Amino acid sequence: MVVVLIYGIGFFNRRSLMAVQRVISEENKKYLKSGRQKMVDLIADNVGKSVSVEFNRVTNESMNALRDDLKQALADVVRAEDAQDVAETATRAKSDFLSKMSHEIRTPINGIIGSLDLINPAELTPLQAEDVNRAIISSNRLLGIINQILDFAKIEAAEIEYQSQPFDLGQVVQDVVDVLAPQATDKGLKLISEFGSDLIMSRSGDQQKIHQVLLNLVENAIKFTGNGQVDLKVNGDGDNVSFQVIDSGIGIAKEKIDTIFESFTQVGSNQVGTGLGLSICQEFVAGMGGQLRVDSQPNRGSNFSFDLELEKSNGVESESESESESESESESESESESVRNGVKVLVVDDDKVNQQVVCRYLETMGVNSEVAEDGKQAVKRWEKTKFDLILMDLQMPVLNGFEATGQIRKLEKITGFPRTRIVALTASLVDQVEEQCQSAGMDGYIPKPFKRQDLIDQIELVSHG
Repeated sequence: MVVVLIYGIGFFNRRSLMAVQRVISEENKKYLKSGRQKMVDLIADNVGKSVSVEFNRVTNESMNALRDDLKQALADVVRAEDAQDVAETATRAKSDFLSKMSHEIRTPINGIIGSLDLINPAELTPLQAEDVNRAIISSNRLLGIINQILDFAKIEAAEIEYQSQPFDLGQVVQDVVDVLAPQATDKGLKLISEFGSDLIMSRSGDQQKIHQVLLNLVENAIKFTGNGQVDLKVNGDGDNVSFQVIDSGIGIAKEKIDTIFESFTQVGSNQVGTGLGLSICQEFVAGMGGQLRVDSQPNRGSNFSFDLELEKSNGVESESESESESESESESESESESVRNGVKVLVVDDDKVNQQVVCRYLETMGVNSEVAEDGKQAVKRWEKTKFDLILMDLQMPVLNGFEATGQIRKLEKITGFPRTRIVALTASLVDQVEEQCQSAGMDGYIPKPFKRQDLIDQIELVSHG
């Protein structure tokens, strides 16, 4: 009994022990699983924090670097804008200065050329006529230099505009030859113009700029040629027109050819001129769609050439039509002069020499004129006297030409007075001046130095209006 009891107790203990072991085993598994999960969670948490910290560190460094790059980029943009503003301001200031200086110089030149033009050659001795002719040539040469400076200022300011209008190509070439023939003759040179046999003269393009390019190239050829001749050749193939200016002069060394088109550059240190001519020619030719080329050898002469697309045009009057109109004009000339006698003109200019020149021109046309020295005086005189035409300078003290015109136009509306024709007569040649004149209420624009015909045209408009 005791043995059985002991055995039963032992069996019970084994079963209890096994149960306990099972419980312990399950608990151990749970504990281990729980501990393992905690360890995994702990490790993951630490790794996550590490990754997060590292990510934040890298991100912060990247963002800081990006922010620094952006700051630098913005600073560079600001510096670039500042530099561009400075450059544009400097260009405008230079252009304004050159324009104002050109105006100041063209004003006295107008007085010189106008005074010389008023001299009647028939009343001079041969020697006096030669003196006057030299003065005219020198004045025109000085005017050419001023025009070059002004053109250069416009090119730098990108203000050059190109026209396309009908013109007579043959007349343009003949005008160049007529102007420069005396210079060639003085040096004992032959100046020859040649045209292709099938060249059609009636074309469309920028007549003024073509004339200026040819004038400059031929003048340079004469300047650098000691003996021989200068040829101006023009040929055509359809709409394409080729120009060549060939001389037998000093030529240009190969190493200097690339520099002759640079601004303020001259072939030799002893040469006169601005050094702007070829640079302007190159710009004008390029602006008209061509390319200025040069072929030259020292002591064997130079050949400057370029091609332009100039469409054939029917807009130019034929020679017979022109002669017919000239005859008609001459027939009515006496009648026109009689009509002019009743025209009254107010000359508004602060420069006394220009006042006198304009009034003398008008006097020779049989036109009555009065003078005002500034815009304020002009308005007062207009209120007292009915003028058919006002020739208005633009840059004047007290009240400029734009302001004076504006006041007159307002008074016309208030009083109901008939509109007076107002024409700007100024040495200012900036491209916007014509638009400014129109905006101010002016009816026309005459640049100084003006020609006698410019004034006649204006008088005819009011005398027949």
